[in-house]
Amino acid sequence: MEKRFCSMKKRFIVFISFVVFLCGCTVNYYYQGTDNTGTNTTNTTNTTGSQTGGDSPAGTDTPQGAPFQDSADQFIKVHGRELRYPDNSVYQIKSMGLGNDAFGERSEIPYTHHSEASYKELSEMGFNTVRFYLTYKMFETNENPYVYNTEVFEWINDNIEWAKKYNMHIILDMHTPQGGYQPNGEGLALFTDESNQQRLVKLWGKIASYYENCSTILGFDLVNEPQVPFDTDLRTSVEAWTRLAQACINEIRSVDTNHIIFAERISGIRPWQSPLSADPVYCYPEVTDDNLVFQAHYYGEEPFNYTHQGADWGNYKNVRESYPRIERIGSPVWKAEATVRFDSITPSFPTSWTRRTYTLSSWNSSEVNAVRLAIKTGEIGYIGSICIDKASLTKVYPDGARETLEYYDFDTAEEVSAWNFGGEEGVGGRKEFATERSSEGTNGFIRVSGTHAHSWVTAPDVQRLEEGCSYIMNFYVRFENQTSSYGAFGFDLEQVQEVVTFGKNFIDRDIRTWQNYPAQQNKPLFIGEFGCFHLCFERNCGVEQYLKDCADVFKDYTCGYNYHVYHENNFGLHLCDFSTPVSNNNLNRKLYNILCQINR
Repeated sequence: MEKRFCSMKKRFIVFISFVVFLCGCTVNYYYQGTDNTGTNTTNTTNTTGSQTGGDSPAGTDTPQGAPFQDSADQFIKVHGRELRYPDNSVYQIKSMGLGNDAFGERSEIPYTHHSEASYKELSEMGFNTVRFYLTYKMFETNENPYVYNTEVFEWINDNIEWAKKYNMHIILDMHTPQGGYQPNGEGLALFTDESNQQRLVKLWGKIASYYENCSTILGFDLVNEPQVPFDTDLRTSVEAWTRLAQACINEIRSVDTNHIIFAERISGIRPWQSPLSADPVYCYPEVTDDNLVFQAHYYGEEPFNYTHQGADWGNYKNVRESYPRIERIGSPVWKAEATVRFDSITPSFPTSWTRRTYTLSSWNSSEVNAVRLAIKTGEIGYIGSICIDKASLTKVYPDGARETLEYYDFDTAEEVSAWNFGGEEGVGGRKEFATERSSEGTNGFIRVSGTHAHSWVTAPDVQRLEEGCSYIMNFYVRFENQTSSYGAFGFDLEQVQEVVTFGKNFIDRDIRTWQNYPAQQNKPLFIGEFGCFHLCFERNCGVEQYLKDCADVFKDYTCGYNYHVYHENNFGLHLCDFSTPVSNNNLNRKLYNILCQINR
């Protein structure tokens, strides 16, 4: 009752102050709360209606006189590639993501998402941190930017009290910034609309100013999984994120030198361009700060089929993967030019969907050790197109048993974009995601058009060839406006330098690669998200070993980690919608036990 009365009192004071502000007066604003030792404090701050921080107006209803009085020597800080407590002992982040339904335009504060009991539960599981997902709309609206909601600060304050009670820390993560939710590629307005960037920078300044002296907050995570528009090349796209991230850092440092800042690598460039791992710095923003941690999320490029198997989005609903798996080779390093074995489809160029089947039963094992699906589109003419649908690769064992290694139905743009398109210089043409109506609904497929030299498209995955087995390729094809007499389909046979199959050594290679740039800068790497879709725990697919191997590798490279996520239907430790309170009835018990072991 006392706490509720204090909250009502704060809101009444804020209301009176704001009314007086509108009348052009200067007021003394009083905020009563508790300091970080639990003692009641009253701070007085002189507030006027003047603008601060450049040309953008400051939020006039932000809580003033934050109730935190920790000194600078109470904060966890970055020391080289480690985080350390004030006593110089090492702090490894073992975090759980509190999702808070912050995956879009939500503006309501999700009070039912978690409670004090959640912090108790996570602490008992061995977690020492929560990554606290936020959306900008909890703070401001598009209609009234720079005017901030005091209620969200009060809610965060409650979480700070709970975290401190159970000896935990909080990373404030801007999961959805101004401009929109990033991972789906629908938030590009953050980078195309300068006003969104200005609002994000000023919001971080407000948050940092309020929590400057709160050591329970570990740091500020600038933007979750940033995706930027493609510019003239990959580097200029990275530079766009670098400029915004550095602007946020500068704004924070103008008021707060205590907290760690987390800067994440770009997770995508739209429209999809070359693989991010091909970039010399692996798409990390080239920002500078003394108390900085670089961040990456590990669903990877290759593990994604495994971690998201069965998900309704993307093209993962019908995927079944296991771990470890000796066939899957990720991101191979080529040792020699590819040996391509194609079967010509001439002289038949079907204009309606036609099924094709090819078999690979022998190869020179001294020359090749890997295979992937390949489609040679060839000289199909400036107005011609070749269309491909429902491609698969099946492995046939010596005893006749079969295993589907890959299947693509091309019903999403993301799946089509994952296939590689290339050829000789001057190839021309384009690859695109296309759709048509059929008796079964909308059907998606790959269309390659306008090529005038030898060209091809190849599947993203590479499979290990096993002696004594054979491989079958199936797909559907049709031609549109065919003006040439050339085209072929078949197998792309490769000799790879390092056959890294989908197991712990695969995870090790990924993280070893990703930590190169942070290591060059003498900064830590934080794995800001890793996790598995709930069906992984219902199938016999090796999920316990996968998650343990991930955690072991993270620790080997001194990386902190954050499991995604505490409460949601898809990845949650508690599998239920946000409106349903967490309980033992919706606990993923198998995941609970795995995480307890990982955090030991």
